Amino acid sequence: MRRTQAAEYLTETDVVVPIAVPITRPMMSAAPRLKLVIQFGVGVDAIDIPAATDLGVCVANIPSSGTGNALSVAEHAVFLTLATLRHHNALQDSLREQRTGVPEGLTLYGSSVLIIGYGNIARELVDRLLPFGARLSCLRRTPWPRTRDGQMGVFEDVGTFPDDVERLAAKADIIILTCTLNPSSEGIVGTRLLRACKRGVHIVNIARGGLLDRVAVAEGLRDGTIGGMGLDAYWNEPYGSSPGHKNDGIGDHPLVYMTPHVAGVTAVSCAFGGAAGLEDAVLGGQ
Repeated sequence: MRRTQAAEYLTETDVVVPIAVPITRPMMSAAPRLKLVIQFGVGVDAIDIPAATDLGVCVANIPSSGTGNALSVAEHAVFLTLATLRHHNALQDSLREQRTGVPEGLTLYGSSVLIIGYGNIARELVDRLLPFGARLSCLRRTPWPRTRDGQMGVFEDVGTFPDDVERLAAKADIIILTCTLNPSSEGIVGTRLLRACKRGVHIVNIARGGLLDRVAVAEGLRDGTIGGMGLDAYWNEPYGSSPGHKNDGIGDHPLVYMTPHVAGVTAVSCAFGGAAGLEDAVLGGQ
């Protein structure tokens, strides 16, 4: 559903459950009955919180754990990781050129994967990466307990941001971002982290576009620091809606694989949401 269509529905709505549709001040101002916005998925950054506060609209989100959202996003992270490792764009080139046996790909097996963030999505991701034979480490904002047990015991190394960024990034073949976007994580994949990385590191972002320093990422792709990138979230969405997307050296790069912020949108998660495909984006009314 487009934003204009959602705005039309909101005029007679009491509760809205948006998915991939920003809820703005003008939209809420034109919805006199609106009382509650419940974000489907992680985070509420697509909702104008100050506007909701001014208008007396409550804001909440549906937890990702147990709803199909976290596991869906985790699977999508694996999908994007494999696309970068097996050079999916080059595979398509080989098919068009009727070549077989090329290009040579990389494997998750034996790769060192750094997960940045340790919430519900990361926990689901760990369960999916271990059977591939990947070696896992994890970086998060809050300190780790002294004794690692349970799922935490699967990590070869752990650290906190920002103290351990360079140390853990230097070991990683693949970095997967699953953390929330806040002042401490904004631009976490920037010059500092990339300078510490192995040449040809693969980076996958299924969280928020603002976690990437756009200029640093573009330079990393140009100079070969980044050997592959999978993106499901962007600085401005939808991708292509901002003039800055054109010729930024990212979207048209042959080693970048992009999906339209769809990681959490599966039959499993949408069934939990209670709307047919959640494409209508709006629930409510009496």
